[in-house]
Amino acid sequence: MRAGTLYSALDRLRLDGLIRVDREEIVESRLRRYYRLTPEGSRQLAAEAARLRANAATAFARLGLAGGWPDDRRRIGARLSPLAEVVSQVVPA
Repeated sequence: MRAGTLYSALDRLRLDGLIRVDREEIVESRLRRYYRLTPEGSRQLAAEAARLRANAATAFARLGLAGGWPDDRRRIGARLSPLAEVVSQVVPA
């Protein structure tokens, strides 16, 4: 991701009231900004995580994995897409 893309996204999230600047500091003569979710940002993140979890459950069901990610991932590794791996990391059950 390019810096312009990242800063545009952060500005948009801040203007939408989803994040706020938590603190700023100077590191090696450069301004470093830290952000924190607002209560509304936390609510929207939870809603999006629930939506992703529901979509992942549908994908698992279509793959014949209705119970979710198998304990032994190697057993069916060829059937699982990289997206399923990312979803399992981002959206824990």
